[in-house]
Amino acid sequence: MQVKQGDAVVIAFFDKDGAVGAGPLTVSFYDVDGTLIQAGVAATESPDVQDVYLADPTTFSTVGTFVAHFVVGGSVLGIVPVEVGLHPISSFPLGVPCLVTTSITTVGDAPYVALLLLTSDGMGEQVAATVTDVCSAEVTFDTVGQYFPVWMVADAEEGPFNPILMDDPLYICQTTGLETVHITAGSIPSGGNNGSPHVFATVVVNTLEGEYVAQGVTDIAGDLVLEMAPGTYVFTLIKSGSYYSTNNFEFTISDSSVVRADPFLYPDPSGVDVQSVQLISEVFVPTTTTPVTPPNTCVLYADLFQMDGVPLWNTSVAVSLVTRPELFSGAGVFDTKKVYKTDSNGHVEFSLVQGIKIEVAIAPLGIRRIVTVPSGAEAVDPVNLLTLLSGADDPFDVVTPAIPFAERRSL
Repeated sequence: MQVKQGDAVVIAFFDKDGAVGAGPLTVSFYDVDGTLIQAGVAATESPDVQDVYLADPTTFSTVGTFVAHFVVGGSVLGIVPVEVGLHPISSFPLGVPCLVTTSITTVGDAPYVALLLLTSDGMGEQVAATVTDVCSAEVTFDTVGQYFPVWMVADAEEGPFNPILMDDPLYICQTTGLETVHITAGSIPSGGNNGSPHVFATVVVNTLEGEYVAQGVTDIAGDLVLEMAPGTYVFTLIKSGSYYSTNNFEFTISDSSVVRADPFLYPDPSGVDVQSVQLISEVFVPTTTTPVTPPNTCVLYADLFQMDGVPLWNTSVAVSLVTRPELFSGAGVFDTKKVYKTDSNGHVEFSLVQGIKIEVAIAPLGIRRIVTVPSGAEAVDPVNLLTLLSGADDPFDVVTPAIPFAERRSL
């Protein structure tokens, strides 16, 4: 979790296994070197939800990384990293409807899901959640401070709701030097009608150099609000099982202190400037088929040398399918001719479907034979092509010359 230097902050712990028992539960803080900074900070259960414990407020006067250990009877039940900085980044924009999400696998098959946002005083407001591709709840943060998102499930709409997970704490603050960017993701059909929003798509923002900046998930209208510093960024759409015809959009976010927003879009000069980004792309859901088992093949090889023992390198071995396309080993074989080359050692090796009838021609040797590729037990080990060719005869082709005849004329 991230906190601001000099602020009194609260550390939370979710006792999902009931390990706290009679307690008491305390918190000890260490720096990254393992040096104890403070010990014995009391943690008490929230009055609004069971199994969630909040430590007494602690003020960090030094910037850096710290580790909070939740301890009962000398045993460490949980560890929470704490990042202390001068200008922490707000988890969500202030005063703007946002979508807080968690994985569907978290809530399981519960028919009713809700999000309880606990504040640092242990009190919270419960918001109904929607379960689709993800589990989400729309929230507007009107007050700066810490929020602890606790996901609750129930068998009935009226409850009772029981906690099953506490996500990482959220830090909401009034950011400085950042621009509010309203992102709309959707498609525009060729007919010119209203487009379809890209719902629950993840938008990842990176610099041109590929450095991660921010990310978020679009709502049911395909909208998302992020805060980022002025600059040029690449916006990427990601959704499991979907592919986008256009992606990796490049946009420049202006400095609103220098370039003001369009007064026709945002006429209130005292308000926060909002810059708009549109990610327009068609979405495709790919179709997949079960991979087909490839037909059985036989490995053929040959080693070619000159009479003085020098390898015949770069020699062409032409292979042609004699029969018309047909089934071999349960698969259709469609091909005409392939040419393989010997390597610097005079060796050539290739695989062909078992049982097919082929013509093999080795031009420098003046060899042309029609053979059948071995199959079954004969094709378990690589087969010497020259041995296979030695048992066949050269095909005898009858060539009928095309002799031109002069037309018969009569006077």
